[in-house]
Order: sequence, then structure tokens, then C-alpha cells
Amino acid sequence: VPGIYSNFGVDAGEISKDIADLTTISNPNVDNLINLDSKTKRNMKRQAESENLTDPKKIRLEEDAVEAKVSEEMAVFRDESNEVLRAQLNSTNKKLSSARAEIVDLQKKLERSNGDELSRLRERVAALQNQCEQETTDEKKEVFVKQEEIDRLKVENERLKEDKKNLEEQTASLNILNGR
Repeated sequence: VPGIYSNFGVDAGEISKDIADLTTISNPNVDNLINLDSKTKRNMKRQAESENLTDPKKIRLEEDAVEAKVSEEMAVFRDESNEVLRAQLNSTNKKLSSARAEIVDLQKKLERSNGDELSRLRERVAALQNQCEQETTDEKKEVFVKQEEIDRLKVENERLKEDKKNLEEQTASLNILNGR
């Protein structure tokens, strides 16, 4: 955009790019800065026309003043924008830091909770194992007692069979004696 900037050796494309870059930042100061620049240029043009400024030195001085004011406003805007962005970044960092601390705290609580639960489960498993061992021991004792009883009953059965055989022999002997 050729205009007053071309007299200062500043590339109009760079200025337009700077303004376009500034407009991409969401800040109401950008619109104010652009409006101020346009308004200043219009006022300067009207003033030059009304005063019939034809002296290039006066026009150049006026352009220098406008350029200085625009540069100053842009610098203030950049500083304000940087401060806003820094504040947003600091706020975000604080939130992230707080979230990280909360995550660490929750992980510790979970580990403690898991540790407590694991300890209770281990105690329960140990109690069940002891109960199973006791029941197994009791059942082994009962099986042993039953086996002893079976063995005793077998011996008793054999003795009774022997007694029966003896009684049968005695009965046969008595029958033979009685039958004689």
C-alpha cells in the first residue's frame, strides 16, 4: 500500500503484514489501534488539504510524527498483548501444576487404598488357608480314626468268624456226642 510509509523507507507490505498479524490476536486494542491509525491519516490529510501544505518538509515532519505515534501505539499494544498472554500462560501453568499435584495425590491415595485392600485380602487368604489346613488335618484324623475302626472291625469280624467256626465245630462235636 503506497502512501506515507513509502517516504520513510519502510516497506508498506511489511506494515500491512504487521497489522494483519496483530489483527489475528483476539484483543480489542487491535481494532482501536487500526482505527486510530486510519483516523490519524485522515485527519492529517484533511489538515494538509485545509492548510494547503505543499512544503515537503512540513509534510514529512507530519508523517514522521504520525509514524512515531503509530509506532508508539503499536509498542504499547504489543506490551499489553504480551502481558495478557503472559497472564494467561501463568494462569494455565498454575492450573496444570494444580492438576498435576492433584493427580499425584490421587495416585498416592489409590496406592494406599490398594495397599490396604491388598493387605486385607492377604489376611483373608491366610485365614482361609489356615482354615483349609485345619479342615484337612481334621479330615485326615477322621479318616485315620475310621481306618483304625475298619481295621478293628475286620479283626473283630475275623475273630467272630473264628468263633463261629469254633462254635460250629463244638456244635458238631456235641451233636456227635449227643447222637452216639
